[in-house]
Amino acid sequence: MSPIPWHDQATLIRTTDASIHDGGRSIVAEAPLHRLVQMVSDFSPAELSQHFITLPDRRAAPYRFDGDGIHALLGRLDRPGAFDFLARMRAQRA
Repeated sequence: MSPIPWHDQATLIRTTDASIHDGGRSIVAEAPLHRLVQMVSDFSPAELSQHFITLPDRRAAPYRFDGDGIHALLGRLDRPGAFDFLARMRAQRA
C-alpha cells in the first residue's frame, strides 16, 4: 500500500438529494486529509455514508475516499508514525 497523503489538502463533501441548484453535493470542509479523517471519526454510519473525501490537487491515485476507503483511513489514523510529518514540522520550528 502506498503512503497515505495525510498532509495533502482535501475536501469533505456531503451528498444530498439531487437538486437543480447544488447538483446534489455540498462542501462541508477543506483541510489537510488527517484533519478531515479526524472530523469524520465522530460521524454515525448513516452520516458517513453521505460523505466522501477528495484530494482535488493530487496528481496520482487515490483521488477520492468513500465508504471502505474512509474506514481504511480511520483504521490507519491511530497507527504510530501516521503523523511523522507533524513531528518534523514541530522540530523545525523549535
